[in-house]
Amino acid sequence: MKWTVDTREKKKTLRLLKKMKIPTERKTMQAGDFETEECCGERKTIRDLVGSVKGTKSKPGRFFDQMTKLAEYCEENDKIPFLFVSGSLKETAEWYESRGWNLNMNSVMGAMASAMVRYGVNVFAQFTDDEEMFYCMNSVFEKVRDGKYMLPHRAQLRKGLDSKTSLWCTVLRIQPRIARQLIKKYVTLQGFLRVLEKKPAELQYIHGIGPGTVKKWKILLE
Repeated sequence: MKWTVDTREKKKTLRLLKKMKIPTERKTMQAGDFETEECCGERKTIRDLVGSVKGTKSKPGRFFDQMTKLAEYCEENDKIPFLFVSGSLKETAEWYESRGWNLNMNSVMGAMASAMVRYGVNVFAQFTDDEEMFYCMNSVFEKVRDGKYMLPHRAQLRKGLDSKTSLWCTVLRIQPRIARQLIKKYVTLQGFLRVLEKKPAELQYIHGIGPGTVKKWKILLE
């Protein structure tokens, strides 16, 4: 699995990814810092996050603009957005205090909560260092690539869902929430397949389904 890495990332990052044997290519990205075929990830240290939320007198904070751009880019390109945050909030607060500055921890936590709740960005936070963060990031990207995003284990599908919803989840590799919407609208797999064949764009009116998902279904069912 190859990662696209933003050109603004430092050489230290590239060396670390090389050490992890992750193939990379560099380009100026429209949103985020790292991208795979299925995912787009923004990464920040706690200090970066604080700076992007607080801003300065002459330059307002850009965090929410970044989350907007990340969410919109992923929606348009059928990718899943992630925010990875490394570092210790406590140590960062102490660093600010040692310089006579006040760090409002609630605003930092609130910003990460807003990224999840308002923008639909998956947030992973509080890694000890970059290496730990990249190992987690790679594991997440691999599971998404393998079609496991929001898809419970088979045992959970059997226990927690009715047989019809479980079948749709398994066949189409989708999460139960989307399966239920499809079942409500099309009732049977045959009805769904007719729409997929003749009017595939109609499926994108269902929340959570983008052009990339429809394309994968068509390839899967050819």
